[in-house]
Amino acid sequence: MNDDDERTVAVYEDARILANMAVWAVQLQINRLRSEKNEMPEFVMQPVVDFHFLVTALTRLRKAAELVAAFSDISREIKQFDDALPDLPKIRNVQEHIDEYRLGKGYNKKINANELLTIVLDHDRLAWLGYELRVDDALRVSDCLFQAIKSNPPAAYLAKIK
Repeated sequence: MNDDDERTVAVYEDARILANMAVWAVQLQINRLRSEKNEMPEFVMQPVVDFHFLVTALTRLRKAAELVAAFSDISREIKQFDDALPDLPKIRNVQEHIDEYRLGKGYNKKINANELLTIVLDHDRLAWLGYELRVDDALRVSDCLFQAIKSNPPAAYLAKIK
């Protein structure tokens, strides 16, 4: 096996581990959001925190898929993921740059800084700043994307495990 093949195998193995952790985190956060039980009753903002961690987990899964897409054709599954969660990149942007948005310096000038802490959560959807994330869609496409990552290893990986 040459250096390029070894690098490909290492990247795929890492991406698969990252995707595995991310898909578990997606399931964990969705279970927590759907649960009536608050693990810390004094912390009433737990669902909001869980929402933000769900966004992080979905983003990590998408990034793991991008790593795999460098050498395996999973573009259809990535597109399905993106189509089902069109607001995910926008939510992630605001979430990661919330300091800039609070100061009125965020990329999207339509975001009202006074609404940054206003989130609508229910068992089926999450709405924030005019963006929406449907929980069932997130769970479905996360599972599909993870299956695509597992089912489409690069040729170098297949050669290694033979």
